[in-house]
Formats: sequence, C-alpha cells, structure tokens
Amino acid sequence: MTELSSIISQSIDGIWAQSSRPHLNENGYRSLIQSAYSGLAVFITRPGYSSEWLDQFLKISEECVFSVSHSWIGTHYCSIPATVYQVSLSVSHLPLLSEPKSLWNWRHPQFPEDLAFINEKGQLWFFSTTHEGLFWYRPDLIPWPLASCLETTSLVNKISGPLTGEVPNGKLA
Repeated sequence: MTELSSIISQSIDGIWAQSSRPHLNENGYRSLIQSAYSGLAVFITRPGYSSEWLDQFLKISEECVFSVSHSWIGTHYCSIPATVYQVSLSVSHLPLLSEPKSLWNWRHPQFPEDLAFINEKGQLWFFSTTHEGLFWYRPDLIPWPLASCLETTSLVNKISGPLTGEVPNGKLA
C-alpha cells in the first residue's frame, strides 16, 4: 500500500470544490459510499476510541495502514494526536460504510471522523472535516452518479496547506 503522505503530495494539485452540510443529503451519502467501494478510505479516531463498528471494519479489511499524527487530510495541525487509518476497500465494506446513514454522522463517539476517499489510481478525490460540516471533492475525479448529488459552494485552486502532514507508517496485524 502506498504511504498516505505520498498519495497526498501527488494528488492535491487541481481544482477542488468545497461544499457544506446541506449539500450532501442521505441519497448523496449513499452514492458517495457506492462510488468509493474500490480504492482507499481514510479516517481518524481520537485517543482512546474503540467501537464494535471499528472492530468489524478492521476485521474485514485485508490491508490497513495506521499512524498517530497531529496532521491528516483536511487538518494541518491538531493539539491532540489522532490515529489515522488508511484502508483498502472492497464490496464487503459497503454495509459498514452505509451504517452511519450520513456523512455528518462520522463524528466521535459513535463513528470515526473526517472520512476521505482515494481512487484506485492513488488520487485523493474526496475529503471531509465532519465536525465543521465541510467536505471537498475533485469535480474532475468524482464518479458519476455522485456528481449529480453534489452542489458546489466554491471552487478552490490547488489546495496545499491543509492537506500536508507527516503520516508515518504502521501496520495492523
């Protein structure tokens, strides 16, 4: 599995669309999850977090890389380090990814936070900062029919600062 910091540095160039909470409803979330089942998912957990959902998710994951960091996709620096998970997705993950019912339910303590997706070519195409009700996506990379469910609130050229961060590798046994 390619190191996350390598993926981020290769895939941030381009035009990004930013949107917010009202612009991704439950139907849009279903389309998001169905569009992302092949590639990588990235999300974070706060210190001490554990849940049955996370245990089940990791149990069916063939490949998972994790690290503890103050930086991750969408957050350049946080005073409290988080565990950053990078998981290879398959169709088996769809029921668990659908369980939150909404992107905005990806919040501590029920679920991990800050969901992001990387396609099979290693390109970051979606990331979120769920506690702030924001998400970003690459219009040129977003899979159809998801594109029809999204409303852009602004376009941002070449995001660089908030996506960079050291992500050392660790492997789940």
